Amino acid sequence: MGWYFPSHDDSTRYDFIPKDLVADDYYLNPLDLYLNAYNFSSETRKEIESNLNIASSSKLQSFNGYGIECEMGITKEGFVKNPRINSKVSPSTRREIIAFLQNIPQLEPGKNKHGKIIERRGLLFIEGGEIIPLYKSREEYLHSFDRKYKSFEDKPIKNVDDAELEYYVFSVANLGWINCDRFIEPNDPVDFIVKAPIDKDTKVKLVFSDLNGVLQANVVDGNYVFPNIPKGTAATVFALRNDEGNLLASFQKVTIDDTPFQGLALEAMTLTELKQQLKNLN
Repeated sequence: MGWYFPSHDDSTRYDFIPKDLVADDYYLNPLDLYLNAYNFSSETRKEIESNLNIASSSKLQSFNGYGIECEMGITKEGFVKNPRINSKVSPSTRREIIAFLQNIPQLEPGKNKHGKIIERRGLLFIEGGEIIPLYKSREEYLHSFDRKYKSFEDKPIKNVDDAELEYYVFSVANLGWINCDRFIEPNDPVDFIVKAPIDKDTKVKLVFSDLNGVLQANVVDGNYVFPNIPKGTAATVFALRNDEGNLLASFQKVTIDDTPFQGLALEAMTLTELKQQLKNLN
């Protein structure tokens, strides 16, 4: 969720809108999708969801809530500068959230009431929970995406970011996030390790077709790690990289054991090919 607060003599609204965003009608705040796509560790996600922000004034108790308050500058070119965390968080969570803020895509710069481009200060509140679009069906969303990117079925997709691609993946495959707590008292649990170079732009997930769910990897000691997975469980290691609209993906079926997986191989795919592979996960 984003807020703005212009200077005292400027009443112009400023929204956090990525630069050159292709217009559509199926979500409200593009940064919500970008936030959902970011690979936060499970520890950071838990801290975000359990951190209670208390309003400094007793008259503002209705503003108390769980989440992390961030503050940053927005340059005239639309880049984030000097991000900081206003909430009390652990050092590791602070580092992860600062890294997220520093990697926010270039934004449309703010203008004052006279139409002049100016620097801004902005607030961003990060909280847990599901994201939009909750007010439309999965089918409506996919129809909107297909209409929006119809001309990019077989070539790089201009102006698509990781956030929108992430939501598209979940919608096509009809999957949802799960966590290791889903496996109640797992039989012979192991930490399933994927040994591959760590890359902030590569998303690595474990897909469980029987559960219609996806588990996000933690990064531990230079590896992608999925903790406490029952040995013998069938799954698919799914990796995706969006290189300025050029899609690289890997879908590899595995049976969970305590042997590190080392066969991650990303291959170039068109949107049509990616869509078919995602459908095969159902």
